[in-house]
Amino acid sequence: LPSKYVGSALMYAGIFNKPFSEIEGSSLTFAEFLALANEAVMMTFPQARIAELRSIFKDAIKDSSGTLHHSKLSAVLSDAFNHHISHEMLECLCDEWCGACVRVDETKFIALVSRLVRLHERDWELFQGMREVLGNQVIAGHGRLTVRRLLEHAPDL
Repeated sequence: LPSKYVGSALMYAGIFNKPFSEIEGSSLTFAEFLALANEAVMMTFPQARIAELRSIFKDAIKDSSGTLHHSKLSAVLSDAFNHHISHEMLECLCDEWCGACVRVDETKFIALVSRLVRLHERDWELFQGMREVLGNQVIAGHGRLTVRRLLEHAPDL
């Protein structure tokens, strides 16, 4: 695929507003195009984050199936990241990956989180910064971060 058509091909696939200046003047194979499209819609996590997501998933499983019912995803993600994600949005994402299945395995869980993070990338970056500044325990379980709470835990800001 010549590089001048990459943006159009991505738009045809429903991927908009993604700059790809690093491919100017080159052509992509089909496999390279799929990898680029995947990068546009999915967040790439470092191994430490994948390990954290695996731990979150394992902690959420309450039976021996090794899977999580999709109706529990909203609560699990809300507890883990202190960010409410509607059940409807998760159901749509589950339908994309799972079709008619109602249970999500670890791989699909990580993929769902990857897609959600890409969709909410700006919020994710802010959340990660707050966790780094304030520590995970300060953010978890409080529902929202106010200026007062921020100054209580980081007075030199």
